[in-house]
Amino acid sequence: MSISGDCYEHIRCNAFEIKIQKGFKTMKMSIMKKIAVCASAAAMLTSVGATMASAATVRADYAKVGNSAAYTRSLTKADKAAAAAKAADCTKVAAASAKAAAGQAAYKISIPGTFTMYQQETDNYCCDACIKSVLMYTANTSPSQATIHKTINLDFSKIAAYVNARENECHYLFVTSPSLSSLKDKIYYDINTEKCPSFLRIYNMSGANWYYATAGHCILSNAIYSDKSIIQIADPLGGRVSGCPYFYLKNASIVGNITTHICW
Repeated sequence: MSISGDCYEHIRCNAFEIKIQKGFKTMKMSIMKKIAVCASAAAMLTSVGATMASAATVRADYAKVGNSAAYTRSLTKADKAAAAAKAADCTKVAAASAKAAAGQAAYKISIPGTFTMYQQETDNYCCDACIKSVLMYTANTSPSQATIHKTINLDFSKIAAYVNARENECHYLFVTSPSLSSLKDKIYYDINTEKCPSFLRIYNMSGANWYYATAGHCILSNAIYSDKSIIQIADPLGGRVSGCPYFYLKNASIVGNITTHICW
């Protein structure tokens, strides 16, 4: 399934019998009492279920995540030069954008054309769905999510090399623990300069200010406001988690609080 521009824990209520033991005698409740108790339990479970649906917990999809130092060491000399050039240009663009935004009303900047966000096909294919979404946008072709998964194997740090080998629109880089200002500058650079989405790995066990709780999930950003105060998220869990849309806006500080890694 895809949309243009998972995991729920189910509660089972099995039939049960309540016994009240008094002294040495065991008294079974009457059929009517059992029905009443079951009805009460069903109502309680419905309430609990509704609460869980509003803060669904997504499984930890990325147990294996590398770090920036190891990633940098793995780059070729040419890749290191390209990475340094991109980082330097990002710094220049960040300074220019801050000056341009001063005293102006903020406006939304989106990547051009139509961007399709593909829904993840299984509980742990969020990274693979994000990769497919980006490749279909930048290269107009992509392996299947299952094929991507065989290479990525739940490791967010492998995204940059995988995508860079298959498209030429954006030279992606992997960064661990970006600061809020760095995160905003990098997303802004991808969207405004390279015209491509950024990959974000998020961790939010409480589910606060989000559509679900997660111990590791991959999302994309395909738009940002000119003052970098608001970031648009493209989520492969759109339609898989109740109430979670494919695209939604979040305050940049909220996104920064839960982002552990970025591929930009």
